[in-house]
Amino acid sequence: MISKKIKVIILVIFTLIFAVGAFIYLNKKEYVATDATTPARVNAATPINIFEEPNVNADRVQLDSEDEPVELSTGMEVTIVSEKNDWCKIIYKLEDEGNIEGYVEKKYLVVTSGMTTDSITGFVSENTVLYRNPASGSSFVYDGDKRLVLEENESVKIISNSIYEGEKWYKISFDYNGNPYQGYINSKYILVNYNAAVNAKIIATEELTLKSKINGNNLMLNGNIIKLEHNTPILVIGTQKSDEKVYDYVEVVLDNSKVSGYVSDDNVFFEDVEFEKNYVTKTELVLAQAEEEKIVPRKKPRTTAKPVVKTTEKPISDKEFKEKMEKAGFPSSYIYDLAKLHEKYPYWEFEAYETGLDWADVVEAESRVGLNLLPSYLSSEWKSKAPGAYDEKTGSYIAYDGSNWVTASDKAVKYYLDPRNFLNEVDIFQFEDLTYQKAVQSRAGTEIVLQGTPMYKTTFNYNDGNKSKSISYSQTYMDAAAASGVSPYFLAARTKQEVVTSSTSFSSSVTNSSGVQNFYNIGANNSTVAGGAIASGLSYARASSGYMRPWTNHYRAIVGGAMFIGENYINIGQNTMYFQKFNVTDISTFNHQYMANIMANVSEAEKAVQAYGTAAKSMNITFVIPVYLNMPTNRAAIPSGGDTTDKVIRVSDLSNAKSGNNYLKSLKLTYSQGNNIFRPTEGENTFTVDLESWCKRLRIAARAANSNASVSGCGTFNLKEGRNTFYVTVTSDTGSARKYKIIANVAKKDVTASDSSSDNSASETDNTSKNNKDNSSTSTGGAVE
Repeated sequence: MISKKIKVIILVIFTLIFAVGAFIYLNKKEYVATDATTPARVNAATPINIFEEPNVNADRVQLDSEDEPVELSTGMEVTIVSEKNDWCKIIYKLEDEGNIEGYVEKKYLVVTSGMTTDSITGFVSENTVLYRNPASGSSFVYDGDKRLVLEENESVKIISNSIYEGEKWYKISFDYNGNPYQGYINSKYILVNYNAAVNAKIIATEELTLKSKINGNNLMLNGNIIKLEHNTPILVIGTQKSDEKVYDYVEVVLDNSKVSGYVSDDNVFFEDVEFEKNYVTKTELVLAQAEEEKIVPRKKPRTTAKPVVKTTEKPISDKEFKEKMEKAGFPSSYIYDLAKLHEKYPYWEFEAYETGLDWADVVEAESRVGLNLLPSYLSSEWKSKAPGAYDEKTGSYIAYDGSNWVTASDKAVKYYLDPRNFLNEVDIFQFEDLTYQKAVQSRAGTEIVLQGTPMYKTTFNYNDGNKSKSISYSQTYMDAAAASGVSPYFLAARTKQEVVTSSTSFSSSVTNSSGVQNFYNIGANNSTVAGGAIASGLSYARASSGYMRPWTNHYRAIVGGAMFIGENYINIGQNTMYFQKFNVTDISTFNHQYMANIMANVSEAEKAVQAYGTAAKSMNITFVIPVYLNMPTNRAAIPSGGDTTDKVIRVSDLSNAKSGNNYLKSLKLTYSQGNNIFRPTEGENTFTVDLESWCKRLRIAARAANSNASVSGCGTFNLKEGRNTFYVTVTSDTGSARKYKIIANVAKKDVTASDSSSDNSASETDNTSKNNKDNSSTSTGGAVE
């Protein structure tokens, strides 16, 4: 019989064996991602701070390089890491500053489970048909009696995704011949255009391995293979097609570390959600402010003022909205498009500005020779042949700025004058009220506008009297806003439009040898004298009085120029980009127009949209839209050669038969983190974009100014770390060719996860090749924007 002592020894031995075995097993297991974070949006009547601790008496989180707290405004996206009582620990990603962590009160967050909204778009990767229902193989969508076929590179909006018989389908919407259509298309025929990372989940029923590249090795973390379980939350950053299959580049959080890699797109699912209507009422706001007044910070307070702003208690119904628009003075020809905008953006406000002017009189006044200009390479119907605009003897158009800006025809003037052509979610911003709104416009927002310029996150030195000072550009624009009453976002965007040439340089209106600067090109009037408009703008900056002139340093030029804009435009009624382009207000009517380029307000509206980003959907934005007497029933048509289905006119299909024109009209570079749209000027042949390390794919789309010219070198290309060089060639109808160079600089990879292959080191590569041979293209041919 075994003694009690021996039994104890045996039990201890078995325990040790089991523990060792379990230790060996656990250390051999594959790493499975199970950590879940919760995406959320800020919903607060005024900007809120991030606290270092879950306590309103705690210090506010601030940037290391700045002496002010980080503020979050309504619509900004954050990630909730944990919750306790009335507080959430969150992560907020700030460009170039990395992740910012801290605490915010739960009541200011709207929790979401995904992001499938109209902001997700894509393009068709090959010609295919559209179905009314994926369950039926013959349920096609028709345009009249013709089966509708989606062509390669056609842009669509993704409404939702679903699974049918093991395959993923997208419900999409798009416009065709001016009419809206919806239907279903197999996801393998769509490449999603990720302007920003999108929340999604893994739908594979079995654990899915994360790959270092398409068909590459398994990624590993801490010596273990990374596997993604069903319903693992991920961020989709980019997409790529290879061998008739689509792959997504995704990011996942594992034990507080981020790892990125590739998975098959058919295993990724967007989640459809309706954001919770967690409105902040006026009563709650008053109570919150009363509580704030009791706060005694432990250290020197660093918070900013939070004035009360107008809130919308509840979006009105479609019927109520239409009745409201009629009472506001909008004709029926406006209301249909405004109603569509209201459905998407229920907090936007639309005000009718009844000019009291007859439509025909306005067209005649704005068609004056030399008043509104456009590029000379456009087709004849865009250009005026009125006396003084056209020389019949030589058959040439007379330039009014430089050598290639000529007078717009009355048909072109009608098109850009008619507000009904621009009642869409992008161009509507040319009617945005541009007065300074202290409660909602911040320095952080101004930095967002300044991205892609030499002013972003940058300071400069200047002399104030006998004292040398240093200040950031973003703070300078905030000072300018306070001094002028003009939106800092608008002022920053104006500088981007007028004088920024790249992410590292300004035009000669700023970097010049004359000792003065002009950040807004004020006074840069049409001129054919030496130096053109820039010379006249610098002459204005050299004046010795008014608006802090002479503008001998950046601070004086930015603030003083803003004071000029405020006093002469915004604060006298020209408070929208439209009114600055077409002065139909009751002060200096048809004169005092800031921009000669007839297309400028459309271009600046695009910049405003980029500045706001996804936050625009939930913001209270007011648009002031002009209405004229005796307007025609139908909106003004685009001059011949233009794409009549594209209300956001880019002058993209212009007729120039046998002109020999081999210039590029537009160049669009689309990549995982966004896109760049270039409109090349004469002599501009090189374009550069700086991309993050996780950008793996670049889509090049281009259009020639001459619709009879051909474009080569477009398509979708893989990117390597370092310098990637591509070429687009425009060949005219006479056979002459012009080559454009695209340089994509991909940042070095910050490796957080290792490749399971033996060699996972990254090296800087120059992919330069005259024929793009060093870059593997995932599609070929003359892709168009």
